[in-house]
Amino acid sequence: MPPDAKVLLIIDNHVVDWSKYFRNPNDFPIRVEQADFPELDVLCTEHSLTIEINQDGRDPRTFCPQAAFVGPSATHSPQSKTILRSMIAAGIPFVNSHTSMIAFMDKNNLKKQLRKLVLADNSRIPIIPTIHYPHFHRFHQPTTFPVVISVNEGYQGIGKIKVNSNEELCDVEGMLQIMGKGDTEVEVEPFVELKYDLHVQKIGNDIKTFLRRGISKNWKSNVGSSVLEQIPTNER
Repeated sequence: MPPDAKVLLIIDNHVVDWSKYFRNPNDFPIRVEQADFPELDVLCTEHSLTIEINQDGRDPRTFCPQAAFVGPSATHSPQSKTILRSMIAAGIPFVNSHTSMIAFMDKNNLKKQLRKLVLADNSRIPIIPTIHYPHFHRFHQPTTFPVVISVNEGYQGIGKIKVNSNEELCDVEGMLQIMGKGDTEVEVEPFVELKYDLHVQKIGNDIKTFLRRGISKNWKSNVGSSVLEQIPTNER
């Protein structure tokens, strides 16, 4: 690789080799460095960013990236948001939207932003009502059942559980009190029988919509087998 090659940092797991998608034979050469978030060691100043990649079986690699791309299968961890903010502070340009990536790491903030959106027909996106406990101690409000309790939302989440009665709710409350000691984030929402998921994909000006139906009997839509089919995109 020529010494004047532009360095592109790809943050993703190693299932996909992204280097073949960023080959640039007709213009300036591009050197692709691919690593996941846990493999990155970052040094940031207001003018520069230095990355060290530490991967098993390979010598550490240190470089200053000219641009970055975050893949869809990157392993998000408590350090992910900090690393992204360091790259933004250093002025590193992103191939994809870093603002949306940070927003999706905090689902409670994302829901607040979705509630503010007004659609083309002046309607709003329907959002399931939720009760949010930033630092859980006990359940305060009486609840109708069944409900879904999410523990530590987002990519750092521990998991979800469906609760069908007040007795089960008391059991979950005791477990969370022992586990979290006030440092656990909890969200409660009514259980909704799911028919399907809609996935909207936008690349440039091209928009595609996919419908996903679960074919397993699990109450979680993302567990078990499913069928994905493309459907016409509504102007709404």
